[in-house]
Amino acid sequence: MRRKALVITVILAVLSVLAAAGPAADGGVRAQEADPGPARVLVFTKTAGFRHASIGTAQRVLPELAKEYGFEVTITEDASVFNDDTLAQYDVVAFVLTTGDVLGPAQEAAMERFIRGGGGFVGVHSASDTEYSWPFYGGLVGAYFAGHPPGTQTARVIVEDRAHPSTRHFGDEWIVEDEWYFFQENPRAAARVLQSLDRRSHPALAGFQGRGAGEDHPLTWCQEYHGGRSWYTALGHRDEVWEDPDFQRMIAGGILWAARRAEGDCSPARAGLVREVLLSDLVEPVDLEVASDGRIFFIERSGAVKVYDDHRGVRLVLKLDVFTDNEHGLTGMALDPRFSENGYIYLFYSPYGPGRSEFYLSRFTVSGEPGSERIDPATEAVLFKVPTDRATCCHVAGDIAFGPDGKIYIATGDNTNPFESDGYAPIDRRPGREFFNAERTAGSLMDLRGKILRLNPDGSVPEDNPFVGRPDARPEIWASGFRNPWRIQVDPVTGWVLLGNVGPDAGGPHPLRGPAGYDEFEIVKGPGTLHGWPHCIGNNQAYRDYDFQSRAAGDWYDCSGMVPAVIWYPYGPSFDFPELGVGGRTAVAGPILRRPDPDAPYQWSEKYLDKWIIMEWSRNWVKMVTLDESGSRALAIEDFLTEGLSRPTAMVQGPDGALYLLEYGTEWYKGNPDARLSRIYDAGASRR
Repeated sequence: MRRKALVITVILAVLSVLAAAGPAADGGVRAQEADPGPARVLVFTKTAGFRHASIGTAQRVLPELAKEYGFEVTITEDASVFNDDTLAQYDVVAFVLTTGDVLGPAQEAAMERFIRGGGGFVGVHSASDTEYSWPFYGGLVGAYFAGHPPGTQTARVIVEDRAHPSTRHFGDEWIVEDEWYFFQENPRAAARVLQSLDRRSHPALAGFQGRGAGEDHPLTWCQEYHGGRSWYTALGHRDEVWEDPDFQRMIAGGILWAARRAEGDCSPARAGLVREVLLSDLVEPVDLEVASDGRIFFIERSGAVKVYDDHRGVRLVLKLDVFTDNEHGLTGMALDPRFSENGYIYLFYSPYGPGRSEFYLSRFTVSGEPGSERIDPATEAVLFKVPTDRATCCHVAGDIAFGPDGKIYIATGDNTNPFESDGYAPIDRRPGREFFNAERTAGSLMDLRGKILRLNPDGSVPEDNPFVGRPDARPEIWASGFRNPWRIQVDPVTGWVLLGNVGPDAGGPHPLRGPAGYDEFEIVKGPGTLHGWPHCIGNNQAYRDYDFQSRAAGDWYDCSGMVPAVIWYPYGPSFDFPELGVGGRTAVAGPILRRPDPDAPYQWSEKYLDKWIIMEWSRNWVKMVTLDESGSRALAIEDFLTEGLSRPTAMVQGPDGALYLLEYGTEWYKGNPDARLSRIYDAGASRR
């Protein structure tokens, strides 16, 4: 049953009296007599999950505040009001104690347009427990709810900002009883924190071990967001809080600030990295690239090509029929350097069908205006094929990228079964054991697997490739000796190919076999380089020539002339690179973060520039590496992102200067709520 909308209109005579004698006389919130007139506020209290008993109290108190502080309020639970015509009548939309998914797609789009057009947002308490599948809203509210200790507690609220119109009436602290939310993210980097929780002020809060249980615990914050304003407080669970005059004045101040009837500084007090989730609930996302017009093209391993932009959301533009067993699928994509002129997109995928045991490098054409673009399958031009053995697992790699030379680079894996070599080098030369012998692929210059390949955009071989004209090598090869270079980047400044090479599983060295397993971060700096696999690993640690039939160990392989990894690390603690921690291993290469164009909206502080971004899919971190001038040694490794990640799988730097990150999500081979597309930028340096 729809709740009848409640409308309170404050006449100008009352407003003028309040301006002269209202609560603002002591420096608190003052209703303004500006030309726009009274602020108009749409209060939305719909719930699709838990319903707070205090909603009724909030619905009674807010009209009283409207009279006292000089604004108009409409209270509703009818989601149909979220359309352009209705929202245009308001200055602020307030989500008060909402829960769950309360808006449909068209209503969400209208709300986004309202905010981007300069509208204001106010969120109270469980507004952060709302619309988890709508990334724009997640950024708008500032942080999603993660949990709370049972019951309510009396605790100390630290007032961090006593200048903002919503908190200037407080002293340095506020002792109040309420339910205390913990959050999935810390909003401090993107928002001005006005109040925070002293967790030590109550044992139940100090001992809470749920997600978001960090020492820094923002409660109330505000921010400028995509052209609009956003103000949020986690307080408001109890009826008694709504009856508290200090809370009421805080709510009124937040409303008037969001409505632009009161001014306050909501820039982040402490600049830092902001991670803005753009999309979630993806299905095995694996690669992405950003066009010059801001559109983000990304692929999912099952064959989907999708496009996202901030104004139009996400759309599917192509669905390929792909073979997905044994790590195959749609694994790589790249936009043509002249994409804005020709619309060319390149895809690397394993086509479905009997007798098609190969990867295609194909070029397609994107047509149509942004928002209605499509890829006609008939535009496919198959440029090159890489044969694979689909009958065995694993390591097909499969990324592609353009270099500053205009050539397209392809990463291929050794396509060798690792499960019967005890985590050491799989070099089983016995007849019938070809799938267990990486010498046939990564160790052979006559095979395209376990390589970095380099081609012209039409699929032909560049004349300056290192093995052109040699009868004992494939001319497409640029570099060799890789196990599973899952993602690659080609640095636009140096032309270096940056890669993470996923290594074997041996937990320690063995006198008959060789070194422990390592993952590697490697750099290909020139043509024809040999990188060791399957004979050498890490910093050129050699394996032994092991006989799988007799189990006898032969000589150590010769690693001279091989290019060692820049960084290598085992499952356990690394003596050479202790900053990398311990745990599972899946090295993923990101870009070297370069200085954007001066007019780009996203800029970076000097401490981030020219650092190589590296990622760990299994350990859920992103770090930045300071390289020496030659790109051969890591001089320093520092944290970049360490919280809230869910298997980072690809990252690029866009033309706008920002970094864009794909996360695979928690579970393998399926869609995940935490499979996400995010934008990352430096709040202190950017002109967002």
